[in-house]
Amino acid sequence: MPVGLQLLHLSAKPDYQSMYLEMVTDQHDPAISFLAGRAVSPDPLSSRNLTVVSGWLSCCMTQSKGHEECPKWELTKAKLPTRVISVSPHSGRPKLYITRKDEVGRYAALSYCWGGPQPHQTRTANLAEYTRELPMEQLPATIMDAIRLAQALSIPYLWIDSLCIVQDSEEDKVYEIATMDRVYKNSWVTISAARASTCLDGFLGIQEATAERVSKSVTIPVACPDGSLGTAMLSPTRFGFRADKGYSNVEIPVNSRAWTYQETLISPRTISYYHNSIEFKCLAGLQSSDGLRSLELAVTNVFCPRSSTLEPYFYLKPDPDKALSPVPDPQDLEWRWRQIVYDYSAGELSDPDDKLPALSAIASEFHRVSGANDIYLAGLWRRSLLRDLLWARAEPEWRTLDRPTAISARRHYIPTWSWASIDSQISFSSISLGYKTVTSPRVEILDYTVSLASTSLAGAFGCVDGGRLVVRGPVQRIACADAWALFSSEDTLPLTANRRVGTFCADYRWGARPAPVGNGDDRGGGARGGGRRQWGIPCDRGSLWLLGLAMKPDDRYETFGLILVEASEGKRRQRGILRGRKPLRFLSLAMRSDGGSGSGKSTNNGSRNSNSGYCERAGVFCICKEYFAARGPLRIEMERFMDRWGDGYEIRTMTIR
Repeated sequence: MPVGLQLLHLSAKPDYQSMYLEMVTDQHDPAISFLAGRAVSPDPLSSRNLTVVSGWLSCCMTQSKGHEECPKWELTKAKLPTRVISVSPHSGRPKLYITRKDEVGRYAALSYCWGGPQPHQTRTANLAEYTRELPMEQLPATIMDAIRLAQALSIPYLWIDSLCIVQDSEEDKVYEIATMDRVYKNSWVTISAARASTCLDGFLGIQEATAERVSKSVTIPVACPDGSLGTAMLSPTRFGFRADKGYSNVEIPVNSRAWTYQETLISPRTISYYHNSIEFKCLAGLQSSDGLRSLELAVTNVFCPRSSTLEPYFYLKPDPDKALSPVPDPQDLEWRWRQIVYDYSAGELSDPDDKLPALSAIASEFHRVSGANDIYLAGLWRRSLLRDLLWARAEPEWRTLDRPTAISARRHYIPTWSWASIDSQISFSSISLGYKTVTSPRVEILDYTVSLASTSLAGAFGCVDGGRLVVRGPVQRIACADAWALFSSEDTLPLTANRRVGTFCADYRWGARPAPVGNGDDRGGGARGGGRRQWGIPCDRGSLWLLGLAMKPDDRYETFGLILVEASEGKRRQRGILRGRKPLRFLSLAMRSDGGSGSGKSTNNGSRNSNSGYCERAGVFCICKEYFAARGPLRIEMERFMDRWGDGYEIRTMTIR
């Protein structure tokens, strides 16, 4: 047999259905010389599993072969957080320990799903009591398991947010959340309670799926290369018995939460306890307790919903308070941030005000590695602001149907031009990247203001309480009736039915019911007005303002940009996006520009729009010539349409709230 054998791929006639079997052996068996797979134990705290985990940590910490890019853990640089839980048996029963200034030590950090209110969390009233002794008999199962695991791995300290942050102190929460990047990055290891949906579930119980696999295994004799006789165990792989059934960890509870994404991404080393395996992630890659994780990635249709690691320069640095030299490529950082926003925004939050704080540690790291030369603006960056304003909702369905209700649940207000203002997964690729656009030279950002909820330095990447963006560029005004004729709602009316040149995908329905499919005119009232309401623009807002931001290199006018509406009284809210699609025909509409024409005409209204003082984002528009026929009458009509479209622009200054 070949050395390093781990999997057997079996295929059977007549339909050639295939399956994988893992081939493992015990570490003391002669067959270990050529079988790479190891027998698994369903008990996470078994001596076998603890030995495997300790071996992973040792190899990574010492930068052994294959771990050359992993950050070497150094005690002198491992500053302890403000508070940690002392779990060493030599210090008595576990208790909350308030560290001294610049005190160093070895600690683990816990990443887990709260799943609701935390029982027995640290509060101002019990802080002194917890420093003497924690109520071990009353702590939830996940926290108890974390303490047991830290003790089993001989890690003296443990950091858990519900106990190490004073939960009823806003000042302490702001400070501690702002330092989370160092909490997880300086830890010896991050423990991910991946299988636990709530803090009450625990994660160190017997892995039923692993126990079932072990019970189905068959032991066979094998001849070893040296002539001795060994044994091998054949059992179904944990990623499925059929080879065409992909393995996925999408449904794992920890993957659905926003906070845990940041915690595991920023950690240089993470041990994850799943329902069927134990996995170790570091910069060197991904390993599993059965030694088969890398093969699973190679032979199955794996869907990984989130990024697994950051680039090495996020971890390898001479001093945590100094920027890197040389600074990474800004375009690489821009692309990486967009991917992180896409991954992060898929997560769920119990508190809607945590939208920006739950990403603050990663944002702080991006600011550091950029040389501190960029400005963070409520989830976007000043350097790439014009491009990143063209974000769009990535989900096919809304999470929240009632936008006013969702906003009223927040204590803080996020400006509408920020992706963090909506509860949806966000994508930049459909507009700003998908069509390889370039920023219009006629667009200029005159001013930007973001009001931080906390004025301290620690709150620079956290909650915001409003913001303003002043942009000068080509703008045209289009009547809603013309907009209804040109564009349709992506989710209800197929283009083949309504003959539109584009679609409008609303971020929120505002409680409106879907319009009937096949309704070609949604400008009327009743059921025929459902499409308008579903766009997410209230009927009393009047016309739309189209602010051109970008174009394709061969376009004469801006064909990508923001859809704005006049702001209502009180807080302004975001509505949706507008996308161009291939139509069946052009509609000959006169673009209404509110008294001006010509792409170069300038109207000086100061920093405010005409009529109302401010406007709010309603979405993104896109018009592409590639959607239309290359020759014939349609091409001529397209050129005429583009001329009318470009002539409708006039240079204005728009203030977006």
